[in-house]
Amino acid sequence: MVTAVLFVDQATPTTITQFHDQIMNQNPETLPSWEFELGIFLNNKYSRPPNTTTKQVPNRYLYTLQLSYLNEEEGGNRMISIINNNKSVVTCVPNSTNILNALESFTTKGLNYYKEDDELNEPLVVEDVSVKTENGAKTEFKTEPISEDVEMTDEVKHDEIEGTAVSKELSVNDTISDHTNIKTDVDDDVVLSKFESKSLDEIKRRKKLLKHIQNGCCNNLNTNTKENLEYMLATKLQSLWTLKQMIRGQGGLGYILKVSLDDGTGMKTEETFTLRTSNCLLHGTFKGFLIEIEHNDKEMNLLEIDNEVKNLTETERKNRLIMRFGRSINLIQTLMINYDFPKGNLCYNVLSDSKLDHLSDLCQQYCDALQF
Repeated sequence: MVTAVLFVDQATPTTITQFHDQIMNQNPETLPSWEFELGIFLNNKYSRPPNTTTKQVPNRYLYTLQLSYLNEEEGGNRMISIINNNKSVVTCVPNSTNILNALESFTTKGLNYYKEDDELNEPLVVEDVSVKTENGAKTEFKTEPISEDVEMTDEVKHDEIEGTAVSKELSVNDTISDHTNIKTDVDDDVVLSKFESKSLDEIKRRKKLLKHIQNGCCNNLNTNTKENLEYMLATKLQSLWTLKQMIRGQGGLGYILKVSLDDGTGMKTEETFTLRTSNCLLHGTFKGFLIEIEHNDKEMNLLEIDNEVKNLTETERKNRLIMRFGRSINLIQTLMINYDFPKGNLCYNVLSDSKLDHLSDLCQQYCDALQF
């Protein structure tokens, strides 16, 4: 897929309303609301090591981009970061949506074996049973309710109590656990001994800890942790990077639009675009109107596979990619003309012309468009 970002710095309420009306007239599929956050950090030149040579390119700017719809689609508190407009990394806080969703099934399973705290604290119902034997001796028994999960059989083991057969113990198909030793069935990756930690909270804590380790670990086990890369830059790496600007997008709307466009050869083809709009704010002040345009080109997704099958050279791969990328950009520009998009700065630069990376290229386009 190929993306582009259009930023309209002279947008007015009328401009924004007219654009949404124009799109809604095409009966698009609507998407959930979204928002974004773009952080711009400046490197502290005094933090560079003294052995840095002039041939090395200094790390001057660092951009961090968070898109809320990525968290909903792929899970996790994802952040895209770019340094010097040529290196990118995508990070994800492991203690976030993807792990919490995975824990739901485990929690539900655990609740089947563990009672809630208020139920555990309830006193047991105890009944006194008296049995009088033939010689007048009186024997008292105390019976407790047995969990419904235990399947009993009709087989009864008898003992003799002063010549009288009295039922003492029931044989069961499964192991009978007492009220505080209930059988558990958890995943293999959960290290839980049968004789340890009988509380549900302890099981969930251990499950969460193991998921942290599997997903890269995070030293904050709070379920509402904010300790992502941006948090670390602002708190633990503030001597290296200084936050200069924080641009936020609010009131975002999204559409999936299917239209028939001329692909430049005189032939009309059915194309699918994903449009996302947002109001851009800097220090609470409205700075402009942003439109994210994504062309869903199925052929682009199959291009890399086709290159491998045909065993093309690096030059041939690059030329095919450029041609396909150019076609998508032409279709985006045609869409803007046909549907009267507001005039603004259209950014579609990519990090590498030999290989496209959707998230990294999108972050680069946000950085180019939101230069105030």
